[in-house]
Amino acid sequence: MNPEIGTWTLISPTGIEFKTESPMMCIRNERDARVSPEKILANVAKFLSQCELCEDDKIKHILGKGTPAEIRVCTTCKNTLLSTTLSECL
Repeated sequence: MNPEIGTWTLISPTGIEFKTESPMMCIRNERDARVSPEKILANVAKFLSQCELCEDDKIKHILGKGTPAEIRVCTTCKNTLLSTTLSECL
């Protein structure tokens, strides 16, 4: 189901208005006003480099480095992680 046609408005608690043609674009504009693109990319890169179990970032690449079938092992908890490359996620 598509959103209703027209101008959507998101109003923050402080009264700032974000107006656009879809509700998701309002949310995106509000997020962009708070968080820089560089910070968003840094958060994504940090998430992709952390272990899902212990959240440590000491991961050693062991097979298929840089490929979609890359396998990593956390050197702290020995968790095996299957991942995709950062460029495919963006």
